[in-house]
Amino acid sequence: MRQWLTVCIVVEYNSLLVIIGFAAAFIISLFPKPTSARKIVRLRAAKVIDSLSDLYMDELKGFLLEAKNDDHTFDDNQLCLSTLG
Repeated sequence: MRQWLTVCIVVEYNSLLVIIGFAAAFIISLFPKPTSARKIVRLRAAKVIDSLSDLYMDELKGFLLEAKNDDHTFDDNQLCLSTLG
């Protein structure tokens, strides 16, 4: 009978520890995950690249509209010679 009592105490103690562990894990799971520095840098770089692509697109639109409204056209030889001086 004494051995049975010891087993019951151990089982109750282990059960209590398991319940406390589940409660602690649930409480910890309520906290949000911290944002890593790598993610912050990655998102900031994505924003910079996005703004640069918008700027490049606006410049390209301006060049294309200017070329469309321009009356005279150049061939490749004239462009190469005019850039050399």
